[in-house]
Parts: sequence; C-alpha cells; structure tokens
Amino acid sequence: EKTLSIAIYAPNGPKINFFTDLLKELFEVNYENVILLGDFNGVINPSLDRTTKTDEHRKLPKVLFDIIQHHQLKDTWREKYGDSRDYTFFSPRHKSFSRIDMIFMTEKMLSRMGKVDIKVQTLSDHNPMTISVTGLRKFFRWRVNEELFAKQDLNNKIEKTIIDYFNNNRPEHTSRLVTWDAFKAVMRGQLIYLNKMQKQKEENERIQLEEQIKLKEQKLKNKPKDSTTQQEIKILQTQLESKLTKETEWLLKKTRQREFEWANKPGKLLAWRLKNIKERKRIVRIIAEEKEIV
Repeated sequence: EKTLSIAIYAPNGPKINFFTDLLKELFEVNYENVILLGDFNGVINPSLDRTTKTDEHRKLPKVLFDIIQHHQLKDTWREKYGDSRDYTFFSPRHKSFSRIDMIFMTEKMLSRMGKVDIKVQTLSDHNPMTISVTGLRKFFRWRVNEELFAKQDLNNKIEKTIIDYFNNNRPEHTSRLVTWDAFKAVMRGQLIYLNKMQKQKEENERIQLEEQIKLKEQKLKNKPKDSTTQQEIKILQTQLESKLTKETEWLLKKTRQREFEWANKPGKLLAWRLKNIKERKRIVRIIAEEKEIV
C-alpha cells in the first residue's frame, strides 16, 4: 500500500489561502493512507491545546477541518491520550504553552499506530513529536563505527583482542587463509559488542538529560514566568544538542553510504524502464514497396 506523507509549515498570519491550496492539491491525488504532520501555527481546540487565552495561536480555519473530514484524518495525540494536556511550543513573550505541532493520519492507519510522544525541546524552539508505525520494512547493513577508534579505552580493548587472537591461533596450527577469515569474524563480533556498549552508555546519558529537561519543563508549565527555570532548561538543551548532533552525523554517514552503493548501479525501476524502451524500439516487421516482409 502506498502512503502519502505531507509535512507542512503553516504561516503565522492568515492561513485560509494556505490550507485552501493544500485542499486543491489533495483533490488531485488518490491515496488510501495519508499522514499530515508539521507546524500548524494554530490549535484545534483552544480550551485543551493552550494554557492562556492569547490571540497568538487562534483556532485553525474551517478549510483545515474540511481536509480532515474529507480524508478521515485523526489527531494521533488525541486518539492516544484523549483530553490529556501537553504542549509543543512555549511563547516567551506571552508566557504561554500551546500544542501547534500535530500528526494526523487516516483512520485506517490507526490500527498500525504505536507510540505517540511529545519529546523534550532540543534543536528547535518547538518540542518534537514522534510516532511509530508498525508493519514497515527495515533494512540493515553493518558498518564499523569509526568513533570507537577515537576513544583510548576502547582502542586498548581492541588491541588486546588482536594480540590474544594471534597468540592463540598461530599459523602452524591451521592455514593462514582460515586464520585470517576467522580473525575478521572475531573482530567484527568484538566491534559490534563495543559499539553496543558505547551506544547504551550514550543512550543512558541522553535519557538522563531528557528527563532533567522534562522535569524543568513541567516546572515551567506550572510557573511560566520563572526565568531561572528557563535558563536552566537552555543549559540542559545545549548539552543534549551536542549529543544529538553526533548521532545525526553518524546517521548521515550511513545514509550517504547506502545511497552511494547504488550510485552507478541500475535498480529495479531503471531496469524496468529500459526494458520498456527496448520493447518499443524493437523492429517486428519491415515494409518495402507496399509489401510486408517479416
């Protein structure tokens, strides 16, 4: 099944034209599964989705509700948590919170919906939203993490593994080819283990920072004018941002490697298109002087 995923950033000012154009675009496509997500710069339910009655984030225009009704979209946060309150944006000027970042999906997809979370604020002035969808295929290709070699304690463990292996597996006991192939398998296992331990350590540190930010944010929600808490949150966010940046760099490396592997290789789509072109250009008969020659 195909899924149409639409990421939007609605304007701060009037939004009617923006969502009208979006509605026209959606009428031209036909997808059973639709996910609409992003910064809507407005709220669905003012009494539930913001803490004060400011005019900064008013209720969204009717045309958006027409889109929601036509495509049978559901607010995943409300589907998961009912009338619970949580927010994705804090306005320092108005000292208020609002839930203006949302993820909608078609009712048919709700059965595949897993966790829906509003995370702590990190790289942006908005709290990110995450959602997990079951039934998606995952591809994995192992690659050594070069960051392991930048840590002296891990380097010492790797060096010890190499020395121990060749001390216990001398060439006179077996062929050099078998020794070398077995060594590669041993080293791969060791690197996977060390990488897992390092990732677990970094994950625990990240979770601790997120928990601290979460507690501070909850404190700020109770006292939005507390400038000390705001400053403490910014310090914690800077520490967390540094860790997330490293994770992002590693993910980009893996993405570039995966894409480059297919850079000069024909995939299924290209092979299919070339086959059709070849079929169209094939000569099936020749006509000369009004006589058909096969």
